[in-house]
Amino acid sequence: MKLGIQSVCTADLEIDGLMTLAKTIGLDGVELAAGYLGRFRKEPDGPEWHISTADTVASAEKAAMLARAAGVEIFAFASRCDVQELEKFESLCRAAAAIGCPNVRIGCGRYDAALGYWASMKRSREQLAAAIEVGRRHRVRPVVELHDNTMADGVLASYELVRDFSPRDIGIIFDVGNAKLFGYQPWPQAFDILYEYVSHVHAKDMAWAREGDKVNIVFTGPGEGFVEWPEVMKQLKQRQYEGYVSIEDYRGGWCAKNPEWPAERKARQWKAFLERLMETC
Repeated sequence: MKLGIQSVCTADLEIDGLMTLAKTIGLDGVELAAGYLGRFRKEPDGPEWHISTADTVASAEKAAMLARAAGVEIFAFASRCDVQELEKFESLCRAAAAIGCPNVRIGCGRYDAALGYWASMKRSREQLAAAIEVGRRHRVRPVVELHDNTMADGVLASYELVRDFSPRDIGIIFDVGNAKLFGYQPWPQAFDILYEYVSHVHAKDMAWAREGDKVNIVFTGPGEGFVEWPEVMKQLKQRQYEGYVSIEDYRGGWCAKNPEWPAERKARQWKAFLERLMETC
């Protein structure tokens, strides 16, 4: 099992700082944000980060040079590209292929009440089939994140989305926090269902919090939320999982530069927590 970090949760770091962090604390790889706008981290005139869709290959090659110097692998692009944006997706695949990055995340579409559930699912499958053809041209795999408010908003929904495709052609990012709160299946069943499609695993923890008459999702520290992490790691070890567990911790805010929650603080906590479980589970 390898440990990495998804750079959407390291908005306080530029690409060189990200690679330095990964090297310093001993992470194996990084999952690079691609096409995230400056305004997401409250820089209205700032550039896209960490991979720009304006000069995709050039920014990817710069990232790859820094990764090689740090001894770190770039194992995925965490893009904001939707399944309908095939031209942008192809640009990202071209850049990924240029630096040997095997996976590019792509959105899978949302439920459309006017269509209904099954027609929405059919549309997403058809659009993913087109994205798969783009990926094949560049020998890069599109990967879909198990995520709320998408057609992959649970374990069974994710399987329904990809079951007619080969795991060689499309993968699922098994987001553990999302899998616990949206469309939950007990962990042995969840990995039975999706394991062959898992491209990598997202490590985050979440809980519910009531504020007045509203119930919101809050991000917690490792082992402080609803996820039964010892069981998750046990299931991965039993299946001899050799891929990445990628830290994705939004304490302090999504895409936020929050001095209370710098990337290094979160990454060190998660790394220590996951390594302890890797030894004991």
